[in-house]
Amino acid sequence: KMEIRIHNLTERLSSAVGSQSKLSEDLRISREYKITASRREREMDERMEAVEEKLQQKDQLVCEYEVKVANLEAELATSKQKNSEVKAKSSQLKAELIAETSSLKDKNEALERKVQRLEVMKSALEENKEQKKLLASLQNELKASSSECRYWKQQTK
Repeated sequence: KMEIRIHNLTERLSSAVGSQSKLSEDLRISREYKITASRREREMDERMEAVEEKLQQKDQLVCEYEVKVANLEAELATSKQKNSEVKAKSSQLKAELIAETSSLKDKNEALERKVQRLEVMKSALEENKEQKKLLASLQNELKASSSECRYWKQQTK
């Protein structure tokens, strides 16, 4: 009976040693998997950090571009405002120029009529010798008016 019991105990011991060997092998494999998993997790963390850094850089670039776009839009609005002001000033100056040109033409026509009257008076005075002094005065005035007429004619061209 003792031999049977020893034999049973020996088998159980062998079985336990086999189980322990299997458990030791499973434990070793489990540790290797754990080490590999930890390594992969670190690699993934490093990749995630790199991706997050790139994303932050891209976000920074987007912010910078948004600021640049806002500045350019402000400059465009300012330029449009200045352009409108220049157009208004140009229209005003054009109207003033037209009015001044019209005024100068009117003056020129009045001076031409005066020159014609003076020429008529000159011819009438030449016939009358007694009015030579008046004729000289009118001739001076005629020269001055003719000169002024030429001046205003040039101004209106």
